[in-house]
Amino acid sequence: VFNVKRALLLLLFLTCLYFSHLFCLFIFLAWMGFTMLLDVLVNKQKIAYYLKWILTLLPILVLSIIFISISSGQNANSSSREFSELLKWIPDARPIITLHYEKQQVFSFLAGSSILLCLAWLGFQRFFRERALRLSDSLAFTAIYCLICYFSFPDEAATGGFVSVRFLLFFFLFSLAWIACRITKNWMGIALAGILLLVSVRMLWFHYHEMKRLSDDVVSYMEAGKYIQPGEVVLPLNYSDNWLHSNISCYLGAEKHALLLDNYEASKPHFPLLWKKGMESYSILGKFSASIPPCCDARQFK
Repeated sequence: VFNVKRALLLLLFLTCLYFSHLFCLFIFLAWMGFTMLLDVLVNKQKIAYYLKWILTLLPILVLSIIFISISSGQNANSSSREFSELLKWIPDARPIITLHYEKQQVFSFLAGSSILLCLAWLGFQRFFRERALRLSDSLAFTAIYCLICYFSFPDEAATGGFVSVRFLLFFFLFSLAWIACRITKNWMGIALAGILLLVSVRMLWFHYHEMKRLSDDVVSYMEAGKYIQPGEVVLPLNYSDNWLHSNISCYLGAEKHALLLDNYEASKPHFPLLWKKGMESYSILGKFSASIPPCCDARQFK
């Protein structure tokens, strides 16, 4: 039942989502929209009932539109992943691969393929045999929506990055939620839960040992930092295929108050620290942080 107290609570929740991450807000609004639509179709709820709730969304929607319009104006660049790569990421469950693709792929593929098989079986049972909609199917429709956006949206948009992997993450999350609502056979639930638990334990074990290695690498970086004088300009060259190594170099700037040229945040307009116009290191020196071996022309930076 709609009342002012519930409307204010919803507005407060949406405001928290807005300031936490705009992406999460849009996914929630999509799920909310599918839930309203199914309530109208399945439970014959009157559309007028939801008009008051929709009016509650207007302040947040206006703020979101303003943010996107400003962000899009600040960064007109966008890039998309190859379609073949996007297809490969789905059974590989790419969102749970964090540090090393090849080392984590075996177990992530086990998790991703298990979820997809379970999803396909329950989806066939639900939409081709039962042929009836339920309110919980809003989870499935949201998962499908995330999958469509996954293939449609560029990987970089409105100053944000890693858009594709975020949509894929929510596809799996909503798929698992729908599976939990739909699963009726105990053996299927136990099998899926067992596989996901096995993958989670293996991933935790991998991260434990990998973090130890990265900690040792940080110590080595800091040893090199002893030769850097405060206020110097430092160009770190990364020959590793581990993306975290390019971030570890930033410790040098924090300890020595040096200017690190490998600062991707300064190239994004939504961060507080920005490169001066025409002084962005990536455009001047070349793709020194995105290629192995790194390629750059230090003479261009003056």
